[in-house]
Amino acid sequence: IWKFEGIPSLRPYGLFGLGFTAVSYKDLRFTVQGFTGEDIAKVNSQTKFHFSGGGGVEFPVARIVRLYVELKYVVFLAREGTVGYIPILVGATFGG
Repeated sequence: IWKFEGIPSLRPYGLFGLGFTAVSYKDLRFTVQGFTGEDIAKVNSQTKFHFSGGGGVEFPVARIVRLYVELKYVVFLAREGTVGYIPILVGATFGG
């Protein structure tokens, strides 16, 4: 458990997820072991299994408004190997 001195209302949390990702190779340019994306992707889009993990922090800015920042690492599995990306989310929640 982390303890933040001077910021008692800061709430860290962890994330873990499993699911499916719709992957489109149409505008993606890449090379894997000498093969280009056009050679590897015979179709424009596929659905791939993915898993993710990360964390975030939430803090109050008003009585019913809390802001959050999340960072996670998402990996999807393809026949050609694994591909990962790191989305950074910033948002707000409203309510009690």
